[in-house]
Amino acid sequence: WEAISRIHDEARLDELRGTVDLTAFIPLSTAAFNEGLFNGEIIVAEIESEVTGFIGYNKKTIDWLYVSPAHYRKGIGKMLIEYALEKSDGEIRIAVLKNNIAALNLYKKMGFTEERTFKGPMIGAEQYEAEGIALKWERG
Repeated sequence: WEAISRIHDEARLDELRGTVDLTAFIPLSTAAFNEGLFNGEIIVAEIESEVTGFIGYNKKTIDWLYVSPAHYRKGIGKMLIEYALEKSDGEIRIAVLKNNIAALNLYKKMGFTEERTFKGPMIGAEQYEAEGIALKWERG
């Protein structure tokens, strides 16, 4: 729990930058229960017994994906996504903040396609409005 909390809290700030004011940040200790972290499966990635990332997903959606900033661009996010895709029912969706270019590029590289864009209040920080992109992957 401590490791995924640290990873979320560090990486979430990167995710929010350029999208909303960083005061919209909510630590995982609060967000986990309010935003449904435990509603599906949670898988962690480790390198030499150090937790380096995690994914929260079910057979239809990826709801959480965070990698430790110290381990960005090492293939950890890709590996976690591949695991979730294997466990999916052949179709899986995710919503990504519009300005999270690194995440959007990764998902598109892995075969996700844009379904739509949307704008609305952020879950848990409803006073902030953000733009997002809904993506979909289908087994080919």
